[in-house]
Amino acid sequence: MNKEDYEKQIQELNEQALKLEKTIQTFNHLQNAMQFGHEFETHVHSSEFGKIDLIEVICTVSGANYLIEPKTPMLMEIPNDPRAFGDLAGKKLKDIEIDVGQPSQETTETDEKPPLPLESSLDPDGTYKVDVSSIMNKRKQEE
Repeated sequence: MNKEDYEKQIQELNEQALKLEKTIQTFNHLQNAMQFGHEFETHVHSSEFGKIDLIEVICTVSGANYLIEPKTPMLMEIPNDPRAFGDLAGKKLKDIEIDVGQPSQETTETDEKPPLPLESSLDPDGTYKVDVSSIMNKRKQEE
C-alpha cells in the first residue's frame, strides 16, 4: 500500500466513525423522547396566500419528523364565528378581496406630535419626566 491508499482508508474510517457517532446520538435522543415525551414543532409551507401545501411536524427532542402532504391543497378559512370575525366569518381566504396597497387603520401613522412633551433627561431609575403643566392649566380653565 502506498501513502494515498492509507489516506483514503483514513478518510473512509473517519466517515464511518462520524456515521456511527450520529447513530448513537440519534439513539440517545430517541431514548430521551421515549422517557420524557416528545416536544413538537410545526412548520407550515405555503406557496401562495391562504393555501397550505405541506405541514411538517418535528420532534425537537429526537429530530423525528412527519410530513403531511394533502392530495388537494388545504385552503385556509376564517373561523365561523360572526361575533369575533364579523361578515368575514366562515369565508375562505381565497374568496376575500384584500388590497395590500392600502394600510389598515390600525397601522396608519400620523405626523401629530405626542400630547405630552417628554424631557430629554432620564432619571437614574429608568423613567422619563413628563411636563404636565399644560394639561393642568387646561383643566383649571375648564373649571
